[in-house]
Amino acid sequence: MNPKPNVDKHLASHPGLKHPPQAQPHSHQASSGAPAGGSSPKKGLKLAAIAALIVGLVVLSLFLLSKTNFGNDIISKLGLGGKQQEPSQQNKSLDDKQTFDKALSSFNNFPGVSSLSVEEKNKLVQSTQAEYLAGYVTGFGPNNNDIEGAKFLLGQTPAQNSIASYISSIIDSKKKLALGSGYYEGYIFYFWFGNTIVNKVDGETIPNYGDPKTLEEDRNYAKQRAEEAIGQLKNGTITPQKLQENLKNDLRLTLNDEANGSIFFSSNYLSNEPTKDDGRAESVNSFLKNLTSPGISGIGVINADPGIPKSGKKREVGYFAIYLDVVLKGTESIDEFNRQVVIARGKTR
Repeated sequence: MNPKPNVDKHLASHPGLKHPPQAQPHSHQASSGAPAGGSSPKKGLKLAAIAALIVGLVVLSLFLLSKTNFGNDIISKLGLGGKQQEPSQQNKSLDDKQTFDKALSSFNNFPGVSSLSVEEKNKLVQSTQAEYLAGYVTGFGPNNNDIEGAKFLLGQTPAQNSIASYISSIIDSKKKLALGSGYYEGYIFYFWFGNTIVNKVDGETIPNYGDPKTLEEDRNYAKQRAEEAIGQLKNGTITPQKLQENLKNDLRLTLNDEANGSIFFSSNYLSNEPTKDDGRAESVNSFLKNLTSPGISGIGVINADPGIPKSGKKREVGYFAIYLDVVLKGTESIDEFNRQVVIARGKTR
């Protein structure tokens, strides 16, 4: 009963959304080792191919794990579900000394940088540092999941050109998405109430199934929790990570045998291909494409036909809200990235 989510295919999947195949080279997140990069372009291409294969296998495993509460617990403990994601630096500038120092520290602590010789690090600084710093403050650079993935994919002592290629691929991919359907980073929170109206097979038992009073009570509870969560996020009394954990533990906000599904996501939810799921991805996609800036959204409604066998009729089965850290859409976002590159180069000469 769990359609695949249309989120970055390099992140753990969850039951809330569909995930059609996409070619998105930017994310290198994985939990498997890979050989360190070589010094030639051909070796770099081979490394990229091997890394892509490893990522694909890891993501398939994570997707299967994420279909259960047990699996989601494992994913969260691995740090791949977004619980440890830090607030984005988007909308800050390298003109600010504190922000610049944080960006520079992030670059210097990027996996593999400390192992480089002075000569190799100088090459990396010349080729990549300004773009990395600009990406740090605009949202185009590696996020925490990408950085964790680099530890596995680049190895302990990677060549500087492998580090540079890794960082550049992330930035380039986000630029392409920004000029297309958009790049998004944030959290999606689900507040399900359709447990008593999902499709079910003969003989399957669901308490109070088909009872309109129970449905109304569940709907009211979900709406109350959604409004409460949005208020808490707006006034800063709860973090997205803590809210995600709270929703995971609230068994009333699940849809039959599924985990709640609230999760950190990155990349573009939108696809040029028609959405082919039970309606959940379509509900979120149509809502997400109207969000143009970071922050917490209002309440969205999910119209879907969950469970089996399909009835062919969609109905309201839950609410959701989206908390965005990063929104990259259009040439304006790339112009700001380029402006920050100029600032970075001026400060590091």
